[in-house]
Amino acid sequence: SSSLSSLLEQSAFVGQEGNLVSLDNPISEELSVLRAHLVPGLLSTVAHNLNHGETSLRLFEVGRCFAGPLTDDGVTEDWSMAIAVTGSQRRDHWKDISTPADFYDLKGIVEHITKHMIWPKWQWNTGKSPGMAQGATALIRNNKDTDMAAGWAGRISAETAHAFDIDAEVWVAEFNIDRLIGCPHPTVPYIPVSRFPGGVRDVALVLPQGVDYGVVETTVRMTAAEAKLPLASIALIEIYKGDEIPPGHRGMTIRFTFRADDRTLTAAEIDEGQKKLVDTLAKKLTAHQR
Repeated sequence: SSSLSSLLEQSAFVGQEGNLVSLDNPISEELSVLRAHLVPGLLSTVAHNLNHGETSLRLFEVGRCFAGPLTDDGVTEDWSMAIAVTGSQRRDHWKDISTPADFYDLKGIVEHITKHMIWPKWQWNTGKSPGMAQGATALIRNNKDTDMAAGWAGRISAETAHAFDIDAEVWVAEFNIDRLIGCPHPTVPYIPVSRFPGGVRDVALVLPQGVDYGVVETTVRMTAAEAKLPLASIALIEIYKGDEIPPGHRGMTIRFTFRADDRTLTAAEIDEGQKKLVDTLAKKLTAHQR
């Protein structure tokens, strides 16, 4: 898409219009500002395709974005990548039931790109971003730069869809490539699979509503590493809300898998590791078992 855009389209995704770079003598209102984001261009393409009968789309764009204010040194330029997904997860087929694309399809695409570019692993946290639906948006941060989001992903808001004349659920992501190119690329070593069986423990926890699973997993992995616990994996099994859960809280069932490389763990060792992890979650995140 063009690096020139309209004020209406770009302002939908910019918190302050002062961050946009306007042209003194634009050719038209549709080309009056330098683009601050790539997503508006993709949404225009989505709208065009929907109007011509193409309802399942996977689009991406890589290009420069520009941010103000304008100074003697010019404007800020960054390389960005944007993705837009709408419609069915795959083409209609007699053997498959058509399933609409959702956040996890978008997240899978982003993580697939991250893996093949050998970029550092990102953290996904709930957050807000202009133009995006509240409660259906995640901020993307790399582990080395947790203060500033490198991008965002989620569903566009109803107001944004109306502004672009889109009558469909569209999932989009955009992230700053320049912040990732400068990061050290992690080396992936080969780790042999353990020959010994593992032990699984499911723990039902009650946590404050504002604590998301990403924080729980990070806390558990850091605790396991510091205490040298043989934690092989952690997974979220269930999110529960009901009469048993106090207001402002929600239940999470977490699965811990313990496995050693040199021996079969005893039940006592597994129980001790589980207790240490749960105690840490209680201390740091005010979690308790139910």
